[in-house]
Amino acid sequence: MTARAGEVFDMGRAVADIDAILTGPLPESGPTIDAGEPDTGEWTHTRGVGFQLTPLWESNHLVGVYGPEWTEVEAEAEGHLAELVGELDRRWGPHRTVTMGPALSNPPTTEPFRTLVAKDCLGDLAVWGPVTGGRSVAVSLNQCDGDAPMILTVVVTGGSQHQDEVHSTEVNWWSCEPHTRAVNPPGNHRLTDRPSG
Repeated sequence: MTARAGEVFDMGRAVADIDAILTGPLPESGPTIDAGEPDTGEWTHTRGVGFQLTPLWESNHLVGVYGPEWTEVEAEAEGHLAELVGELDRRWGPHRTVTMGPALSNPPTTEPFRTLVAKDCLGDLAVWGPVTGGRSVAVSLNQCDGDAPMILTVVVTGGSQHQDEVHSTEVNWWSCEPHTRAVNPPGNHRLTDRPSG
């Protein structure tokens, strides 16, 4: 199902969406492609070789929202992230955190990180895996600028072949120091600086 702006966060639906991606096929070849709703063009997912990036929940746009109201939306979004991370920790054990900060100064060429940067998904990743079928799962909270909606996303990467490719790159985004910590409190994401009003 597609995340629609301003919808109430539904934990059951989010977990079901993650499960559907985990158990479904991932592309083995071809280009990275964005998909959208036929009627509105609203982004539904991005798929490339060995991965899928999908929005799970999206706040309303924040144009004209400042001060306490903006902070309230941020707190709500962080709460949804913490709730989802807690649920997935119960399922798969403690996550590890991969920070996306280094990607700003050293843009990655390896997927799915190239696509995360291209889609402005720069929030720190809570990562589990390998889990089902050797796949890894990462969730994050993102916002491209202070007026844009806050978006909770999941990226699922493929089995051992894709992981070997990731591990052979110059920067091991999934597991190497200093960009990864063993366990991190949910909600430690990097959103764009909030508007000052």
